[in-house]
Amino acid sequence: MSNLCDSRLGQKRTACLSVPLGLLAAMAFGLALYAIGSSISLKSSFGRIAGITPAVPVGTSGGEFNVRQISHITLTDQDGERVRLHDVPAGATLLNFMFTGCNTECPLQTAQLRSIYHQLESNAAEQTVQIISVTISPLTDTVPALKSYVTAFNVDYPNWRFLRADMAGTNELLDRFSVLSTRAVESRTDHRNVLYLINRHGDLVQQYAADPINIKRVTAEVGQLLSL
Repeated sequence: MSNLCDSRLGQKRTACLSVPLGLLAAMAFGLALYAIGSSISLKSSFGRIAGITPAVPVGTSGGEFNVRQISHITLTDQDGERVRLHDVPAGATLLNFMFTGCNTECPLQTAQLRSIYHQLESNAAEQTVQIISVTISPLTDTVPALKSYVTAFNVDYPNWRFLRADMAGTNELLDRFSVLSTRAVESRTDHRNVLYLINRHGDLVQQYAADPINIKRVTAEVGQLLSL
């Protein structure tokens, strides 16, 4: 083989070199497919979770998902007030899903969101930011149960609402936000720990892995959103 290649430099050397180059190209293509697959596995219907690239550019209108698409869902907060997500006035909204019976990730998220709230408060930004925590277990998380949770975690703030919908509305919210880790909605302890950032237009502009929340990053991006 080496003799053939050496004797026909103008024709055969290219052919000999094309074999390893072809293998390298195939390997690179395979790695690219693996990387794409890994990225897709970290995606919901909106965008990459806690990646560098937002679901849509921060601050833009007309994103992939807008809360007006679920304007027919009515929720009730811890004080018994009925609201819809698109009716909540805010320059930015941080939204997460939880349930009061959770004793692992949910209390941690609540504590971290409280820290974010206080950091925004020190920057005089809390009046333009709304935090919304939606229960994934409305049958047990009644209005009194939500109120007790608020009291227990000392998060009775005017711009932080704990919400519940009826079962049909809850199931639609879980589906729209890709919350449950499995399709078995009866088992509501297996849910994705994600924090969502929504702009003043109601567009979902970012989502973060929330186990734990990167407080520094979330606070910075909320500030960026408010400055636009």
